[in-house]
Amino acid sequence: MAFKIDKLKTKNHFSFHSMVMYANPEVRDFIEKRSKSLIIQKGCVNFSDVNKFPLDLFAEFLKISVSADFSAVINHYKNKK
Repeated sequence: MAFKIDKLKTKNHFSFHSMVMYANPEVRDFIEKRSKSLIIQKGCVNFSDVNKFPLDLFAEFLKISVSADFSAVINHYKNKK
């Protein structure tokens, strides 16, 4: 699902946003425990140097994100209509 993850560049940092992290705190905890160089928020990860970004950790995160059950969030917003 394309809407699970997005990225952006601001003046001072890079960021990727994840609805999976937002909906599943254990996914956020997975990243927090494995990287001290990233700024982890409720649904996003910020970093200042793209060359120091841990790509291996991001690859693991993507594998977890793809397999994470996201149906509760989808159904929640479908039912709000």
